[in-house]
Amino acid sequence: MTNPYVPEFSTYSFMDVTAVLYGPGVNGLTIGGPHSASAEEGVTVTLSEETNTQTIGADGSVMNSLHASRAGTATFRLLKTSPVNQGLMRVYNYQRTQSNIWGLNTIVIRDVAREDLYTCQGCAFVRFPTNAYAKLGNTLEWEFHVSVVDASLGWGINFEFSEGTFQGPAGGVTV
Repeated sequence: MTNPYVPEFSTYSFMDVTAVLYGPGVNGLTIGGPHSASAEEGVTVTLSEETNTQTIGADGSVMNSLHASRAGTATFRLLKTSPVNQGLMRVYNYQRTQSNIWGLNTIVIRDVAREDLYTCQGCAFVRFPTNAYAKLGNTLEWEFHVSVVDASLGWGINFEFSEGTFQGPAGGVTV
């Protein structure tokens, strides 16, 4: 008798995520995760451009061009009542005082349950967040331009790389 199919299942919790800001005037301000009063939309990291451009020739030949850029944006959405807004405001105001300290932030985002890790280097505030006073409290979106995004997505299937061979779940593939 064959075993029945058992689907993959797991859990996720924003309580496992932390985002910490380091830079001029700040040494370890938690800006996302538990106890930061993050909005439901939480944290987003986006690359600014695609990693590849594919060019197709007149005869159907294909050329892939690898882009060197790892620039992007990191956005942190906080409830209006989050005390982190005050901390970010102070850092923003301080860093605006001198151009030689602007854009030198590093942001580290971790999901400890999945071992995800994002290191964002050369971060600069994009702007002061839009702020509204209305019937319902709003969220403030603190956006940073990131010079270099280094990402590592966790503990899934272990892939091993050796010289000339890629070893994955389907077996070895010569590279």
